[in-house]
Amino acid sequence: MSRPAQDEVRTLLLQLADQGGPRPPSSPAEATIAAYLNARLRRSGMRVDTREVHVTPYRSGAHILPTLLAILAAVTLIWLPLPALLLAIWAVLAALANSLFAPLSDLLPRRPSQTIIANRAVEPHDTDRPAAPRRRVLLIAPLDTPPQRHGLATLAGPGRSATLLRLLLLALPGISAALSLWYPAFALSLGVISTLAQVPLLIAARTPPTLSTPFDGGIGALATLIATAQRLTGLQHVELWAIGVGGAYADRAGVELVVRRFPFHPGETLAIVIQHLDQGQLSYATRTGALGNHPMSNQLLQFAAAVDASDSSIDAEPRPYYADDDLTLPFLRRAIPTLCILSLPNGESNSNATPADPALVERAARLIAGIVRRLDAAVAHETSKA
Repeated sequence: MSRPAQDEVRTLLLQLADQGGPRPPSSPAEATIAAYLNARLRRSGMRVDTREVHVTPYRSGAHILPTLLAILAAVTLIWLPLPALLLAIWAVLAALANSLFAPLSDLLPRRPSQTIIANRAVEPHDTDRPAAPRRRVLLIAPLDTPPQRHGLATLAGPGRSATLLRLLLLALPGISAALSLWYPAFALSLGVISTLAQVPLLIAARTPPTLSTPFDGGIGALATLIATAQRLTGLQHVELWAIGVGGAYADRAGVELVVRRFPFHPGETLAIVIQHLDQGQLSYATRTGALGNHPMSNQLLQFAAAVDASDSSIDAEPRPYYADDDLTLPFLRRAIPTLCILSLPNGESNSNATPADPALVERAARLIAGIVRRLDAAVAHETSKA
């Protein structure tokens, strides 16, 4: 990496960190960073819009409903083991649906936040008439601070281990109900044990996560978004969108606002989600979801591998990202080809407790810019053949 590029990224990181410290959803600090992003994207020549969105203060509220169903099943099995078994099955199915298919609503109050949406049209060959884009690329980054969970609160985390442990605890009333059908004398003991097993889940669901220092992985993601948008000028077949999502780590509402209100056809749109970037190994996810059940776009994975191979200093690794990723999953569920860029120190999730590395951010910006330019060239080749 050149020294001027490194100095530019370091300055950008310091400016972002100086905007107000940790950024809880709907906070003044989040609004300040949104205003800064708005100004920087306008300065880079993009058209910028701000949309209001209402978000919950933290994501774990979605676990309340399955936990309450499990508690009801645990209490019911003392007298009615068969209905308790059915309730426990509903609790597990609700938790599975929340992680795999249809996210549950958070049973928490919503507060106003904002999402910054910017775009830059393609630059036509013929300046007398505008060119129609053949593809759209969405660059997505969070405005809020990545949360950290400690103690019992880790049970409400997005990772694979936390998800499997939640499913095990939620299934305990069902197992106890089945046992009480055969051993009714132990129904009271099984019910008490199953009820107590749900208490940590309920505490975790109601415990707000802590926030890291101003130099967090979200700052690295925003710096990458800005640096990439500044470099991607002169695209002739790809329309560039840069989106800062408010309350992204707490609620899917910000991303849902984008995918519902704008005409992003899956056949013409690709999304590159920039997750936390602080320290560790620059990576592009091959699949995501708490159980790894959502694969990324093969085309974008091929582009990422080609860009990485052509520039050895980028040094990005393909890895699975086992997390209930609220930024990436809404696009994948709508069949929009998607790729997630992030830093992974140990193949799982990042702690977000260390300052963002300017070298890592600059490498991520080069990787993403290279992917988009390869897409632009591929579309140009398709157009010339047609």
